[in-house]
Amino acid sequence: MSVATHSSSSAPVLLFVLGMHRSGTSALTRVLDLLGFQNARALMPANTFNKLGYFEASGAVKINESQLHDASSFWFDPEPVDFDVFPAELVEKFTAQTRKFLETEFSEGTHFVLKDPRISKTFPIWRKAAEDAGFQVRCMLACRHPQEVAASLARRDQMTSAHALELWQSYMFDAERYSRHTPRMTVLYDALMADWRSVMTDALHALDMSLDDFPNRDEAAIDGFLSPSLRNFKDAEDGDASSPAMKLYQTFCGNPALTNTEVFDALFSDWKTRRSEDPLGDYALTFPVGVMAKVDRLRKEGKAEHAEAVLFKGVDAFPMNGRLREEAAKTLLFSERIDEAAALLDQPPPEGGESGELLYINAEVLLRQGDKPGAIALMEKSLNVRSDALHVRRRYANTLLDNQEYEKAAAVFKTVLEVDPNLPHMHAGLARALLNSGEFEDAKLSIDKAIAIAADKPGFFNILGRIEFQLEHFDAAETAYRRAIELNEKLAAPHAGLGQVLTHQKRSTEALEPLKRAVELAPDNADVRFNLGQVLMHLGEFDLAKVALKGAIQLNDQKPAFHFWLGKALRALGEIEAADLCDQTGQALMAKRAAS
Repeated sequence: MSVATHSSSSAPVLLFVLGMHRSGTSALTRVLDLLGFQNARALMPANTFNKLGYFEASGAVKINESQLHDASSFWFDPEPVDFDVFPAELVEKFTAQTRKFLETEFSEGTHFVLKDPRISKTFPIWRKAAEDAGFQVRCMLACRHPQEVAASLARRDQMTSAHALELWQSYMFDAERYSRHTPRMTVLYDALMADWRSVMTDALHALDMSLDDFPNRDEAAIDGFLSPSLRNFKDAEDGDASSPAMKLYQTFCGNPALTNTEVFDALFSDWKTRRSEDPLGDYALTFPVGVMAKVDRLRKEGKAEHAEAVLFKGVDAFPMNGRLREEAAKTLLFSERIDEAAALLDQPPPEGGESGELLYINAEVLLRQGDKPGAIALMEKSLNVRSDALHVRRRYANTLLDNQEYEKAAAVFKTVLEVDPNLPHMHAGLARALLNSGEFEDAKLSIDKAIAIAADKPGFFNILGRIEFQLEHFDAAETAYRRAIELNEKLAAPHAGLGQVLTHQKRSTEALEPLKRAVELAPDNADVRFNLGQVLMHLGEFDLAKVALKGAIQLNDQKPAFHFWLGKALRALGEIEAADLCDQTGQALMAKRAAS
């Protein structure tokens, strides 16, 4: 049943948890969840900074980020968002988007809870959407000592204390102002940790509910959850009791029911005046997370040069931040400024060590510099740090293939395909590795899978042609090469392959044209010139064969066969002394190979 069909008396309750980041909003939301409130289906994952979880709706975060973006704001911007000045059509779009999310997430039940600290900044939209969807809206405002919040943000985001305290005040002012005319109650973090039963009893009573409304509540789980480990900054300094942040905190503590709105109005007015007289500048550039947020925003707005300038300013300001260094190195790599990227990556490791992604970017730089073994070593190190990085594993497999480590490459390709079997280029890479390892039947199975997924790739048919040739399926090889040429006539490899098949079938006259075309398309390919020379020899075109074979040797003079075949052409032309010299060179190269 849709919530919009309930009468007002039976309408489900949607309880919003408002408050600043790192203020106990996660702890409060989890307590409500264990009491019996139903949270959103998809939640943000836990991480190092909230190991037990954020209990934060990922869909709500996405909506809020979008709305703040359209408001030219960020989650870390202390300036309040004034929705009253927004065009009506934009507010309607926000409200409709938000209502759709609420009706999707909370379609069945009686008591729901929703938390994302950003809602404190966008609550007018959420309240309107919830009321339109038929919910009874309630609010709990999580409030924690501002110095503890500042200490937590310094640890997580490297945010300055001045910025954090301004931001705490901004969120708490927004939460208080926007939740007026809505049943609400402040929940102090200290009190919740000390005696949650008493706190929840009072808070629920203030919101026309009680613990008895939740007969299936798990009190033991709440006791276990609210452990001292949740609190990392209990000993944060109290700060100046007369400071604006402390005055605001004391006001929340002194009147958790928030009935003294005139006091909050006076404090907010003073705060706004003070901010206009002494703004702290561009907050985005005062901590690494802000730098990356601003870079992402500028990129989305198509301001690539401005974004790059902000990024490198951030790297200069926070040289030991791995995330900024990673993004800067990636930017330099993609713009082919390889030397600059190498210099950046050559600096001492960032705080916390090199991430798997930073090691991978370094490997890409080494590849551009021609150091395949070094790149392979760094990719292996990257995968030791983060084994689930599929893009690194894919690149690693292809690099092993290019480095002619065929058996190892095949093994890595297989691990990639175990994770995602629908990657046609991985099947094709595996086919190439198996082909070069002499496992022709298995190679055929792999390339067939690649073609089944993507039948429009000429390179796949070229690989198929090579495999069919090795299996001595010459008609099938010819068909595969011709299909590759149909898909892309400007690829040299299938022309050369077709010429090789026709030559093997003693169809030298037919082989001549595809081989000539291959030489036109790949004039620097020694093997293609050699194959053309062989066909010309079969046709008795010894002068032309001589030219083709000399061209092959100019490109690669280390292959004995090139010299022997040139010797044949010269001997046919009566140039015996030169032919003997070619034979001697070929024999010397063979002896050198045997010795090595």
